[in-house]
Amino acid sequence: MVFMNYRPFQTLMFKIGMLALTVLLPSTLSAMERTAGALRVELLPTTSSFQIYLRTQGDSLVRTSALQSSESVRSIPLLYPDDPTTSFFSLLEDGRVYQPARDRSFRRSLIETDTGYPAFVFASRDIEVRQTFVPHPGRRVAADAIEIRFEIFNSSTRPRTIALRYVLDTYLGEASGIHGVLELGNGNQQIPSHEISVDPSAFRAVRTTRDSAAPSSLGLRIPFTTEEAGAAESSTPEKVLIANWRRVLEAGWDYSPVPGRGFSYPPYSRNDSALVLFYPETTINPGEKQQISIVLQATPGELTPPRTAAQTEEPVTELARAETETIRELERTVAVFEQAALSDAQRFQRRIELVDAIISEIDRSVREPGELNEPDLLKLEQLLQRLEQNPGDRP
Repeated sequence: MVFMNYRPFQTLMFKIGMLALTVLLPSTLSAMERTAGALRVELLPTTSSFQIYLRTQGDSLVRTSALQSSESVRSIPLLYPDDPTTSFFSLLEDGRVYQPARDRSFRRSLIETDTGYPAFVFASRDIEVRQTFVPHPGRRVAADAIEIRFEIFNSSTRPRTIALRYVLDTYLGEASGIHGVLELGNGNQQIPSHEISVDPSAFRAVRTTRDSAAPSSLGLRIPFTTEEAGAAESSTPEKVLIANWRRVLEAGWDYSPVPGRGFSYPPYSRNDSALVLFYPETTINPGEKQQISIVLQATPGELTPPRTAAQTEEPVTELARAETETIRELERTVAVFEQAALSDAQRFQRRIELVDAIISEIDRSVREPGELNEPDLLKLEQLLQRLEQNPGDRP
């Protein structure tokens, strides 16, 4: 009798499972795509996340109107490709942090707006967030770009003060030790060798690049102002953070880097960075909305806003300068470590982070084209020897 009833029971459970999927998943299950020149964005409704790609042929960008059928054209993911949900936005209200893409109090859907743009909609009892993806194909004054436009509607009966944070799980430069390139207002650039928090008012943009810190390297650029963005509107963040992805995740909302701390978090992650954009709190009255726009640009190309002579030097010269600054920073960090009053457990953990940072720099130096800089490699080896003399005890 048990065997006779098994198949109807199995069929019933299948129907229940399908009904649960219908309730839990967004109403529109098909992905949406849009292109802007060499950029392609894909919106994934089942996870309310997205992936963005750069179409290339060799070291050159490929516009959507050219070479579409060529087998040599390929798409490079500009954010961590294995799990798009590692890039996400959060909201802060009254001390509470929540992610609309995961919070059960939000209903999620993927729609096409009246203007034809794809958008995620996150709706709760009190607020609605619309995340619209607006393509901006490059023109003479701007690079190919995708604008991520947030509109936060207050559907409650009282004013609400809300801040937004966006975590972008970057990965392009991790293998070469370039976790971000900050473009200074004077035309120079800063390449952090450790976690860093900066005031974006002193910078034009931040880039994450694949091969080197040179402006000609393939990658992603985020301008901090509308003037820098060119044709698209760009909101200015109040803070920009480049730090280990897992530490950012565990911190909740804000995270303050420890001076000299690298991008590894042993034993959980190695050389894993994220770019975090913080936008200030804004009071939204009932029935009103607040808009925040983030622009993701393709690099390089003749469409990118012009840079000064200090940025257009030969890539090898620029890279050599970056390597020298990185080694100096490592030397200062090791010196601080040697003098710091730390517990055995803290000293052991910090030593692991520093060794990892030095090995990453050695690996990057070996991978770079051209002749090896033996004096620099010798300095890195000496730093490892100094750390070997200050091992600390395993906690």
